[in-house]
Amino acid sequence: MLARRSNLKLKNDATVTLPLLVPSFSSKGFGFAREKGQKKSYSKVSASLDLVHPYLNTAFLLSAYDLHFGHLKNTTSSYNSAALVFIDSGGYELSPEYDSSEPRVYDHKPSDFTADHYAKVLQNLPQGQFIVANFDHTAKGSPVETQIQAARKFFAGQPRFLNNFIIKPSGQRAAYLDTSAILGHVAKCRGFNALGLTEKELGNNLVDRLRTIAKIRVAMDREEVASPIHIWGGLDPLITPLYFFAGAEIFDGVSWMRYAYWDGVAVSRESYAILCKGVETPHNHASALSLNENITVLQQLTTSFQQFVDGGGKEFDMFGSRAKELSRAYNTMLTRIPEMKGGH
Repeated sequence: MLARRSNLKLKNDATVTLPLLVPSFSSKGFGFAREKGQKKSYSKVSASLDLVHPYLNTAFLLSAYDLHFGHLKNTTSSYNSAALVFIDSGGYELSPEYDSSEPRVYDHKPSDFTADHYAKVLQNLPQGQFIVANFDHTAKGSPVETQIQAARKFFAGQPRFLNNFIIKPSGQRAAYLDTSAILGHVAKCRGFNALGLTEKELGNNLVDRLRTIAKIRVAMDREEVASPIHIWGGLDPLITPLYFFAGAEIFDGVSWMRYAYWDGVAVSRESYAILCKGVETPHNHASALSLNENITVLQQLTTSFQQFVDGGGKEFDMFGSRAKELSRAYNTMLTRIPEMKGGH
């Protein structure tokens, strides 16, 4: 099977156990508000970060774009709460596209944010354990080998961080990754601490996305490239297990702030309030409850992934009420994706 457990060694010689589900914080799509007595407006995401950062013991993700523009409050105090902090290069905020969890598409006009701005953000990060992405926003359309060389050059100037190489579609107008082009350069990805793939760029349907992950993972195993695959975006509680079955080990997204996880699926917060507390539950109360509960669900799902591997991929009871659906999906993957039958 392609699902696996491994460890990511940090710069301080400690390790973080994989698989890893990473709550992400991004100002994109959440709006801004000014608190009473303050001159500056902050992203509404700041309230979520303030609420849950004491419970983010393993990992969370912040965007360098938000750090550069000061969109979030109290980020410095949150760094020490987790063993590892992921830093995105701002590609999501610079792109006009939204991730798959966004229920509405807003008119998004990003401010100017360059590779030099990103480098300055990294320079100003405090001491701690960070894993940083390459500046992938300008990489789309470049040949795979060119992307690898550019990422290596960038990471060589950031020796105090772990590195996370996000690979982009190599065709000038391509919306999706060219799997065949990536497979020809997999061996050159040896040495990156993680290989990042953006969920929307994996393929135009779920089976294609799963097939892309599986093909790349099998090729990496063949070339003894041990770097974990990181799927950027989504973090849906029903879809993420399928990405894990296909061989990915790190997952992040902002859906945990947009939806409530209930009975193995993502539901609206209004629905969550009815299911959990009742129709008269105030919206703010339901939001706070769902945020805390979602962190618990992600932790439980991580344990389920570990148990799935320990059981040799033969049992699905650890997924609770969604065991039947995930078992059926896994069997379909084995039928439709030949690479699923390989792996460790």
